[in-house]
Amino acid sequence: MFKDLHDQQDILSKRKKHSRIFYFYGFLGFLFCFVLAGVGLFYFIVNSNFFKVKEINISDVRLISKDQILTAVISKKVSTGWRAWLGPDNILFWLGREPVGLDESLAILADLSLAVNLRQKKVSITVEERDFVGVWCGSGGRCFAFDETGIVFSLAPKTSGNLILTIQDENEREMNLGQRVLPDPLWFKNMTIILSALKEAQFLPADVLIKNYELKEWEVKSHLGPSFYFSFAFVPGDLPVVLKNLAGRINFSKISYLDFRVSNRIFYK
Repeated sequence: MFKDLHDQQDILSKRKKHSRIFYFYGFLGFLFCFVLAGVGLFYFIVNSNFFKVKEINISDVRLISKDQILTAVISKKVSTGWRAWLGPDNILFWLGREPVGLDESLAILADLSLAVNLRQKKVSITVEERDFVGVWCGSGGRCFAFDETGIVFSLAPKTSGNLILTIQDENEREMNLGQRVLPDPLWFKNMTIILSALKEAQFLPADVLIKNYELKEWEVKSHLGPSFYFSFAFVPGDLPVVLKNLAGRINFSKISYLDFRVSNRIFYK
């Protein structure tokens, strides 16, 4: 009786051992098939013509080459990591909602967007270039072209006269492409409104000087002779009307400046 019980226990022990071996090798087989399938899928995605990009379209540009745009966009995409395994010839490389970003290499662009057509395997890159407004020169001597939002987007030669708006910044500040010309966007907005008002009143700016930022002051030298002093903090109310009224009472060729740095006050000499 004891021998029969011992034989049964021995049989059960062998069955459990065989079962563990079976599951172990079964798991290894499943894992091998899973890895093999993954490698095959990866090879298919990377090397198959099924995912190959057929066409990349870039909208028309004037100030930058399409090759520069494409190179910069690809560089941005590759920086995310996993796309480097695919390459720009693969349509999956272009998928994703993350913004490409407009850094110094694409500062000349105001906007850039991507559209991917998976069915047709086509990529469309739509760009909008910045519009030239004037030239901004720093204390270091370098000058930059800037747009209507106050962003510098390319180097520019220094100009003179009133045909091209030229602004001289006397502050010690390093300027880089893609950077704002003034530390506060509201300052630039106020300055733009005032310059437009001066032009409307036929006072064309011959020179614009940006004074110490801490004082929030700037100066416009008119082609008619006098200088205009303004504050970045506010826009004088009804400036075009005020200037036209002053023109009827003052001989601007005989005064040296008009001071608008105090709200609701005008001083001139």
